[in-house]
Amino acid sequence: MLTTRLASGELADWCARRLADPLGGERLAAQVAAAVRGCDSLTPPAGCTAGQAGIAELAITQRLAFAVEPAPPYYALLGAHAAKLVGVARAHGAAGTFPTHTPLPVVVRIRRLDRRPTPIGWIDAASPTGWKTYEQELFGPITLASDPPATEDRCDRGQQWRGAASVFGLSAWLADALRFAARPGHLADPALDSRPLGVPVTETSLAAACVTLATWEQAYRIEGSLPDRVVGDGADPPDVAAAVRSVLGSADPAVVADGEAMARLAADSGALGALRALAGTASSRVPLGRDGPVPFGYARPVLVPHWADAAAVIGDAGTPGGTTLLHVVATGTPTPDRVAAWCRQLLAQCWLDGHDLYRIGRAAIYFARHGQLLTWTTAHLAAHLAGVDPGDTAALDLLREEFRTLAIRAASGDGADPRWLQPAPPGENATTATRELHQQTLGP
Repeated sequence: MLTTRLASGELADWCARRLADPLGGERLAAQVAAAVRGCDSLTPPAGCTAGQAGIAELAITQRLAFAVEPAPPYYALLGAHAAKLVGVARAHGAAGTFPTHTPLPVVVRIRRLDRRPTPIGWIDAASPTGWKTYEQELFGPITLASDPPATEDRCDRGQQWRGAASVFGLSAWLADALRFAARPGHLADPALDSRPLGVPVTETSLAAACVTLATWEQAYRIEGSLPDRVVGDGADPPDVAAAVRSVLGSADPAVVADGEAMARLAADSGALGALRALAGTASSRVPLGRDGPVPFGYARPVLVPHWADAAAVIGDAGTPGGTTLLHVVATGTPTPDRVAAWCRQLLAQCWLDGHDLYRIGRAAIYFARHGQLLTWTTAHLAAHLAGVDPGDTAALDLLREEFRTLAIRAASGDGADPRWLQPAPPGENATTATRELHQQTLGP
């Protein structure tokens, strides 16, 4: 919803007045042009539609998120539920198969999709108008306010089985793939010959998985329904492994090849290594399980539940200069107008972390079709857009406060919880207040 609000309405009008300095915009556009100039860019497949391009961008965003932290594909699982593929309990259960979430104690496992790791600890991302709980599902049917009416084919018992098997099976397969064969900072290692559920882990199969997840995520963000091909081949699978093979085989092959090429470019261009370097060495993250993967950031962080999120946050609480919020671009030629729009969205995402959950100090755009990563401090990015001195903290604080006031109004109008946008108390109380508002007792 943030993207929509930045495109039209009161918040967009404010950005057009306050974050549209001509000289600063020219500097940003020149930096991007210099970065991508001379690169052997990847072009979308011939005949690629706008819808396919959008799916490809979501897919590479999710693939890079997996390379940062082996966490659940939160928005894909939300979309699978919104499209009636799975009930809320199974969506939470699917989230619990991923390496980040398996250590959660029993008391919170029933709502694992709402639990998100941050530099200050685990938070509960459930908002008053968001998810219902597992207990509510046990005692009767639920209807989420954001859900479209169930269509007849989605209520069909066979369709429900195919959907549940596809969602839970793909989650289990991905969890094993990320735990053993495609660890943070690396592509899939074919030498390991990893075959969870009998399905080989390769960059091709991971790309197919991410395309499927992107389609589910789009159902959460836009449509609330899915094409039948994303569920499987139409026949009831004999087991979960067959469901996984069917759903991977149903992904659009042209978009899969495009996603795989972008993933390999991220590694070959050095961008994946550059992301890892941004995290620094002062990380408090530990291996997820015995000899398990070690994340170097936070995948798909929630900023305002059901209103604003990001691709990834790189680094941890101990990263010098703060963490880096990442935005991924894989659609559109980087014209000056587009660069300005991308940078405004990136700055907005940084500013929306009102409680300083993620300790954001820098912002980055990764151009997935060029293999180029550009970073700025949040102060310099805001200064470029607004035409002020990056050292003028008073002017920057005023800009952020003006933005926050309008964002609270916009988010509230869209049904989001405005408390996530309100600033934390200053000084040492900020972390304590944030924990009291968001964090549940997770047990020993």
